[in-house]
Amino acid sequence: MINEINIIGSGKSKFRILSLDQVLMTPEQIIEHEREEERKKNEQRNTGKPPTTPKKPSTPSQNAIVPGEVKIYDGRNVDKAPEILNAGKIIAPFFYIAQNRISAKSKKDIGLWVDKWFDVSDLILYNDKDHSEDIKIVLAYDAKYNLTPAGKTCLEMINPAQTLVNGGVNISGLYSDVDGDGVISTTRSELAKVLEDGLTKVQAKDSKLWKMLLRHPDEVAAEFAVPGLHEEYINWVYSAYGSRFAKEKKLMGVYLASPKDVPHLREWFVNMLEYRSDAIGWNYLDNDYGRFAGISARGAGQKK
Repeated sequence: MINEINIIGSGKSKFRILSLDQVLMTPEQIIEHEREEERKKNEQRNTGKPPTTPKKPSTPSQNAIVPGEVKIYDGRNVDKAPEILNAGKIIAPFFYIAQNRISAKSKKDIGLWVDKWFDVSDLILYNDKDHSEDIKIVLAYDAKYNLTPAGKTCLEMINPAQTLVNGGVNISGLYSDVDGDGVISTTRSELAKVLEDGLTKVQAKDSKLWKMLLRHPDEVAAEFAVPGLHEEYINWVYSAYGSRFAKEKKLMGVYLASPKDVPHLREWFVNMLEYRSDAIGWNYLDNDYGRFAGISARGAGQKK
């Protein structure tokens, strides 16, 4: 394309053929572009090597979220989940609870994290009676606390307007639709070698459920993984329980809800250390003893 440009400072104009990229530039940008091209040619002539292009500074991740202050929300989960989400906060996943339990040293922190139970944003979806072996685990947040689309959909189902089935949200017709990042299809029998009872330390480390809740890189996608936490937390539980209570060999049991006529959704409840840090998958969302940790989020925002 032919265009007329004014050579800045010369008071003269001249015609030249411009490339498509140059047509979209201002005269100043065209001149700067030509200077850069000339610099590259000179560099190649002088060194005999291809010209280099200055590196652009890297930009921070748009999904980097820094957890801030935490507040405990006691009461019915169907009431507290929407309260936390509507406040723009994170409903703590279990890996956050586990990290705080391990690091708790003061009497106050031990009382807050170790000696209390927690409902968490990691969820379990049960299929109906005819497919009772099928379940899905939903990790609502990745390791950087970004809320996934599936996690958002499922957490928003926990509200007082929902129809409950023995304390779980009725998701009839929706079970197969829950898919995507953080959703892991599995079976009851795959969660642990022993169900409805405590586990030995070896069995706990082998448990698929504990690998998912503690974000083992072998069991979850890279963006959900928290390397080292699985080993560290299980070692801590068996050591801390033995130091404070008894030399119990079976802790960290996995307990599930019984099959229902329709698919239903529940959140995982992890007990306090004194009660062996069991993972309970049958907890009622409408009982008065729910306990979520809501975390203020600082950062670029959550995934949409």
